[in-house]
Amino acid sequence: MLRFKALRVYTLPPRSSYIINKTYPLVLWNNLIPYKFKFFTGLGTVALSIKSLHPNTVIACLPPLTIGYYFGYKRWRHWLYLNNSTRAEQSGVVRFERYDETKVENVLSGIENEYDCLTRQIVDVVEQRVIEHVAETSDDVSELFVHDDQFSMHIFPTEVETWITSEVDVDGELVKFIKMSMPFYSVRDVETRKRLGVVTVYLRQVAKSEHEDFHMHIEVSPLTWFKPKVLVINDVPDVLNSKLFEERNKSV
Repeated sequence: MLRFKALRVYTLPPRSSYIINKTYPLVLWNNLIPYKFKFFTGLGTVALSIKSLHPNTVIACLPPLTIGYYFGYKRWRHWLYLNNSTRAEQSGVVRFERYDETKVENVLSGIENEYDCLTRQIVDVVEQRVIEHVAETSDDVSELFVHDDQFSMHIFPTEVETWITSEVDVDGELVKFIKMSMPFYSVRDVETRKRLGVVTVYLRQVAKSEHEDFHMHIEVSPLTWFKPKVLVINDVPDVLNSKLFEERNKSV
């Protein structure tokens, strides 16, 4: 297995992308190769491609190709949005604590903003749900979470690779939709751990709820060279509270 640092730790800001790092080529392309290198390589390739063309041909073809690419990209992004936003079905609810910047507890817990508060709780409920599912189900993907005859999952709120926030129309009401992904590892130690795969989480806010409630869909994919297997967890029994919500709402 490759031992690049990109396969052991993620330190870049989350990408606003629907494309998940499920294979080695995608991990290396998105996490290891700098953006500037990709940009200037692409720019150089385009320049070399049009160098041998007649100027009249460039003037005639370049504008429609550019416009076509722009609208084609927008249509593709919209298709991805429609395809992804329907993943979180109405099968149980996960409940999060709302972020309140006036609460001293957030400062004491090291929670700096709404994003930090939410990602910590997402990691918490994902760990809970995946371990519950793995304990009940035996397959090739589930075996990745069995270490020394114990179930464990090593994911971190500080290593979110992709993050998309949008809105979805539910019965005439716009609700929040979130898609995020984060790698999971063999152990917690940064120096010795190996990247085993990626967890993708789809969250759709529950309309007209007095709490910060979401429907959740989870996909767990082992890291491979080609198309990986996917463990799908789309059922949440009743209401699954985050630990932060339970700590601050013990009477609820």
